[in-house]
Amino acid sequence: MSPQDRFNLLFKMRQWIFTSIGLLSFFLPLFSAIPEENELIIASPHWEGIQKEFTHAFQQHYLQLQGKPISVRWRDMGGTSQIEKNVNALYSKNRNTCGMDLLWGGGLDPFENQKNKGQLAPYFLSEKIANSFPKELNGLPLQDPEGNYYATALSTFGIFENLTLSKLKKLPPVQQWEDLAQPEFKGLLSLVEPRKSGSAHMIYEIILQSYGWEKGWSILIRMAANAKTFSQNPAVSTKEVALGNASHALSIDLNALALQSVLGADKVRYLYPKNQSILIPDGIALFKGAPHLEAAQCFIDFVLSEKGQSLWVNAIGELNGATHYGITRIPVLPSLQSKSTLLQQIDPSLLTAPPAFLYNSPLASKRWTALNELMGRSLIDPHSELKKAWADYLALSPEQKLKSDFLTPLISEIEFEASWPLWKSDRLHAEKIGEKWRKKASLRYQSIK
Repeated sequence: MSPQDRFNLLFKMRQWIFTSIGLLSFFLPLFSAIPEENELIIASPHWEGIQKEFTHAFQQHYLQLQGKPISVRWRDMGGTSQIEKNVNALYSKNRNTCGMDLLWGGGLDPFENQKNKGQLAPYFLSEKIANSFPKELNGLPLQDPEGNYYATALSTFGIFENLTLSKLKKLPPVQQWEDLAQPEFKGLLSLVEPRKSGSAHMIYEIILQSYGWEKGWSILIRMAANAKTFSQNPAVSTKEVALGNASHALSIDLNALALQSVLGADKVRYLYPKNQSILIPDGIALFKGAPHLEAAQCFIDFVLSEKGQSLWVNAIGELNGATHYGITRIPVLPSLQSKSTLLQQIDPSLLTAPPAFLYNSPLASKRWTALNELMGRSLIDPHSELKKAWADYLALSPEQKLKSDFLTPLISEIEFEASWPLWKSDRLHAEKIGEKWRKKASLRYQSIK
């Protein structure tokens, strides 16, 4: 190519660039004038069925109410504990917003945690919804008095069992938590890592509170020693039972019953440990600095309205019912609770009789992180050592077992309480304590012969 040809080519390219810039400057304002579709961003551990059913129902509701479409995005961050870690990290970078609108699901403890961190925004319900929305149930709070969060459904925690495998292995019958601590279940339990899952954490907390510190830890130690594995996700744990890879899992009702509805109650079952578990509210809240505030408030109103609550109890295809997925849960609205087939299956007296076991939610919230770390450092991180120690312990004579400290808490309740604030305010110091727990657990397991 001659110098003249190169010059002509460069001149034409320059003309094309300037022409393109001119066209962009003309059309860009026209494009920006086109309104964007409304959006809503939700952080939630809810499974796919709940996400899809509420997305579909809310989009129809919003279009009818506002006359415009809306897209709903669900942020997949894992279980509630993982969601909290991510949310805290986002707010540490920008105290004004985490870039998401709503937190939904995972009990109420995470909502109390986020409220205490100043990462939720109060929202007060419309008069119509507030008049029909209960403030408590048998002493169980269903809304924050300052408007920071509201219960959207009620859940139970229990045990999911593969009946076929139990029969094949001739396992003892299971009715209560402590039944799973028997040696016959060695290598047959599928448990969940509490540092990754809020629902798993709550089950372990329930066991500690219902049995007390000493006996509760004895049960947790033996359960963990019986575990085949610790999953990162509760849904994986229940699937292991459904597939016959484990005999039992600790589970929130919705995960277990979703699989029971598919496989049949003659193959798998969900059981509720009577007087040793709780009815727990599943919360929803606005994040501080929600980027789509109006849509988020509208979503809360919808979920708590009769139309939204009907999704939990109405049959698939029924008016205001689900379209494809069975998402049966116990609604918060009293007027719909009599329609709950789930409640009838578990225990109809749950909503009428005072609970035999009173769960201490403030206590659970204060020691949430510390309990996760104590379990993680002493039972999960050294899991292979724990399983070997369990086998060694079972081989001891009755006299040797009486002298062993294997089934006693790693630390006293008083010592544990002293560590609570450190895991929230002094992570460096807390990590040193956690390492001491890990070493102490290893030494204990190695000492059993």
